[in-house]
Amino acid sequence: MSNLYKHYHKQDYWLPASRIFFVDGEPAVNCLSRAEMEKTPGSFWWSRKERKLFFKLPAGKPLESLTVELPANAGFYVLADHVRIENFTVILSWNDGFDAAGDPRGVLYRNCVAIDNCGQGFSCHGSSIVLYEDCVAVRCASSGSCDVHWSNSSYARCVFLNNIFEGAVAANDNSAHTYSSCLVVHNEPFEQIWQNNYSRMFFDNCVIIGNGGTIPLMFLRHGSASFRQCTLLNAGILNRGEADNRGTLTIEHSLIGNMGTALMDIPAGMEKRVMLSGNLYFGSKGFRVAGKLLSPGENPGKFDVNSRWYDGKLSGRLESELPQPVRQKNASGEMRRVGAALPESVWKNYEKYRKVKTSPAGVTFLPQQKNN
Repeated sequence: MSNLYKHYHKQDYWLPASRIFFVDGEPAVNCLSRAEMEKTPGSFWWSRKERKLFFKLPAGKPLESLTVELPANAGFYVLADHVRIENFTVILSWNDGFDAAGDPRGVLYRNCVAIDNCGQGFSCHGSSIVLYEDCVAVRCASSGSCDVHWSNSSYARCVFLNNIFEGAVAANDNSAHTYSSCLVVHNEPFEQIWQNNYSRMFFDNCVIIGNGGTIPLMFLRHGSASFRQCTLLNAGILNRGEADNRGTLTIEHSLIGNMGTALMDIPAGMEKRVMLSGNLYFGSKGFRVAGKLLSPGENPGKFDVNSRWYDGKLSGRLESELPQPVRQKNASGEMRRVGAALPESVWKNYEKYRKVKTSPAGVTFLPQQKNN
């Protein structure tokens, strides 16, 4: 049920990082080919082409002597108004974790955790209106959240961590979404943010960290993405520059840096749909505007107001914090803090779930360590 992966014909195997096949309670080897499976006793190979799952019996053990377990349960789907779901964990689901469909209003998920599911952690459909508070999506085989149609969702103090296919948080169609005080980190292999179609995404006081390399931090299509007092770090570039892009991008009072090839790519014609103000930039090669790479500190255009470059280093948790708070004016002359300041509850959930393990028996937590 991984939306994109089930149509991803480049790979004829299940995702290696998703441990969903178990023998006698222990995760079994997930092979990448039939040949590998044939010579690996106790292993699985899933072929999408053949629509079959193959299992190599351990030597000398008949099938009836083993407990073989695969994902079978599904998570929550809310279809009615004014529903509150709290303090649940959904693991090893063949689909998503915590969803809404149809046109329910007033849905609240609080303290809900999705781990190692085969679909998304969270997903809203139809014209549902949903609030997620203090929720976590870890190692799901799709986005941490993927919202579609005309849905409207708000994510407050949520963590999207180590999800292993699609964008970490994804918006599609004509949906609209707000992310407040959220942490988005270490999701792969694509961008951390997908703004598809004409959807709208607003990030307020969020820390969003890429995986370095060449992958951009976000994909912007024809809708809008807005950031206020966010920290945006460690990607090939901030945004994927598409020639036919008609989206709008607004970033205020945010800390942006450690992008590889350039801080940002603004194709010709997009300058009128970009508004930057009161930001702090660092550790990058400048802007690329209409194909021209500008040096750090060189004015990229009228769309950037009261921003400046910073020559210091970051420190603290995930090396995402300024040594000292910085305040700057935006285009309206308003003074605000630059960058995100996440609540301690978010960092505690990050530490709690970053190395969590699951099995058919439940959830196992490793001893908590200092953030790094």
